[in-house]
Amino acid sequence: MRDDLIQFYKDYYSAERMVLVIVAPQSIADLQKLVVESFSNVPKHPVKDNKIPVLAYTDKETSKQIAVQTLGDYQELALSFTLPSQREKYETKSLEYIIYMLQQSGHGSLYQELKAKNYITGIYPYLEEATNLQDVLNLGFSLTPEGIKNMDYIINAAFNYLEFLRNIGPQEEIFTELRMAGDRNFKFAAKQLPIDYAGDLPDQVQRYPLAKVLTSRYFTKETRFDAQDIQQLLAYMTPKNMRVMFLNKDVKGTLYEPYFKVNYSVQDLSPQQIAAWTAVNKNLQFSLPDNNKFMPVDLNVLNKVNDVNAQAVPQLILDKNGIKLWHKQDFTFGLPSVNLRFILTAPNMQNTPKRMLLQSLMCSAFTDRLSNLDSQFGLAGVSYSVYPTTMGLGLGVSMFSSQQQNVMQELIAYLQKYQIDPNRFKAYIDDTKRSLLNFKQLPPYAQALQIMNAITDNPSWLPSDLLPEIDKITIAEVEQFTQEFLAQVQIQSLIHGNMTSTDAIKLVDTIGKQLQIVNGDAAIDYLPKLINLKDKEKYYYQFNPEHTDATIVSYYQAPLQTDKTIAVNAVL
Repeated sequence: MRDDLIQFYKDYYSAERMVLVIVAPQSIADLQKLVVESFSNVPKHPVKDNKIPVLAYTDKETSKQIAVQTLGDYQELALSFTLPSQREKYETKSLEYIIYMLQQSGHGSLYQELKAKNYITGIYPYLEEATNLQDVLNLGFSLTPEGIKNMDYIINAAFNYLEFLRNIGPQEEIFTELRMAGDRNFKFAAKQLPIDYAGDLPDQVQRYPLAKVLTSRYFTKETRFDAQDIQQLLAYMTPKNMRVMFLNKDVKGTLYEPYFKVNYSVQDLSPQQIAAWTAVNKNLQFSLPDNNKFMPVDLNVLNKVNDVNAQAVPQLILDKNGIKLWHKQDFTFGLPSVNLRFILTAPNMQNTPKRMLLQSLMCSAFTDRLSNLDSQFGLAGVSYSVYPTTMGLGLGVSMFSSQQQNVMQELIAYLQKYQIDPNRFKAYIDDTKRSLLNFKQLPPYAQALQIMNAITDNPSWLPSDLLPEIDKITIAEVEQFTQEFLAQVQIQSLIHGNMTSTDAIKLVDTIGKQLQIVNGDAAIDYLPKLINLKDKEKYYYQFNPEHTDATIVSYYQAPLQTDKTIAVNAVL
């Protein structure tokens, strides 16, 4: 093995193939001198061609159906189409256009069709590079139990949607939107950490002409619309070029993998399957994406105002009527963007295992409704996160700073639609239970950290506390919990970025009116209480992770908590 490794190095590694990127504050001359001194001794010698001149997938490997038993409880379906390599197509990005159309989440999309039938919880198209000659477009679906029973329908719907894209033809107007969004995202990209920047660029230098290294992964104003190229790629997306992969713990395969100790199967697609999957379904009504009302219209950066200290930490500028707002206008990064952070607080959100589950299911229903907006938000440069906390519901939004009123009003409106589709509710229950059961499949250190948090925080609950409650919860209880939450909710918020204090107050005041915040004390905190460790023997805990690895987690608690000690511990 050692001799083979050395020979491999000699065959393929030489100085002229090396790319070195240095990101540092020194001058170019100083950095060049440092590079010459440090890397001149890297040997240069004849090497073999490093391109892989073969196909990863031939006709022998495609038109297959593969089922794999999983160790954890997973329900995934993927359609993988082999395509010619797109590495040289960075100036047209035809495949990226197709991926964008496949990931649409609004009215008339493939996602909406399958979600409405409660067959999927998510759709994930992405590109995978196989060799220098071949790429793979993967179209993944996260399935519900109903979806597992109806995989033929899902695959048929996917092929009908691909046929819809072929029939309507490539849309230059949509492509133009992608160009505008990509150009905007490149122009106002957030500054990377030097280590990330330096680690990312060498691979790009190996792939693209030096003048295109920074822009090659973006749509830009120069990206060319090539309708013929898009149609040619769509023509490859047929059963002949496809592998179907199904992952689930209940797979009963005829083959056995000894290392993971799981069953699997590999079968040729039958003519009957292909005919059924490609049959026209006239009941499917697909359409193009709606106009995107969230696209930013003003990318100007605000000027510094005289009454704001550019060095100040966020200031509490509103504290009344159940609303707290901290704000800091940005004068450092100079970007037309804003970060909005909200905690919608209410009492006793997680004080029992059942209430923690009710909160989690409320959050699942909210995010599921919001998924209708994902593709529009993505194109507009809006990213969001929704998460349960001991205080209530966390909502984070990062976006360009001209459409925050529209975005936030839409988000809150979706939150207020508390009624839940019974079919979707079953999917939320199944997903939650599956996540709790998969806890034992986590690496031991991850299990240990979660257990440690449960020991030291109050309230905090482990899967063993939550699992006995999950099947008892009804849809009516979650809807009632949501109504009670909305009736008591108060707002704690932080706004930072390209927004004045006046506009920040106006935004939060609008949200308060939309939520109908009642007068209350927004200063009330529902933070978890840290358990004071007095008897260290009492908190010795041992568990069986059902894993070949072992782990030890130690927790140290300082005797005094002040702002200074908290800051010091954070630095440590």
